[in-house]
Amino acid sequence: MKKLIIGFIILLSFWALSFNSTYAEWEKITVTTTEKVPWANCIENKEKNVYTCTMESGTDWVLKLLSGMIKYMTYIVWIIGVLFIVYNGILYTMSWMDENLKSDAKKRIIWTILWLVVLFLSWPILKIIAPWIYT
Repeated sequence: MKKLIIGFIILLSFWALSFNSTYAEWEKITVTTTEKVPWANCIENKEKNVYTCTMESGTDWVLKLLSGMIKYMTYIVWIIGVLFIVYNGILYTMSWMDENLKSDAKKRIIWTILWLVVLFLSWPILKIIAPWIYT
């Protein structure tokens, strides 16, 4: 819980540092996309099947920060998962004398593969829910 609070305070301090001076001085940005942008004022153009979204320029860095964090954490979890499978594969092959160690390694390999499948399925889910992450 303490780590979560510290992370939230750090995120708030980055957010506070991003202000130039006041909200009134921020300019508005207008973007045309095929999907609605979260936290933006979007108007649908049904003829062209696009959205025209207006948002403040100061919020763009938040989306980029979250997008980068999600992308890189996904890559890191993939690498850790593959290394975990390799490690447990080595344990599995070296456990010819101990059946308990063999079954434990086999269970960990199966669970790791299942969680990597869930991680793989998170890409299309995030593409639907938050398309700004993988742009």
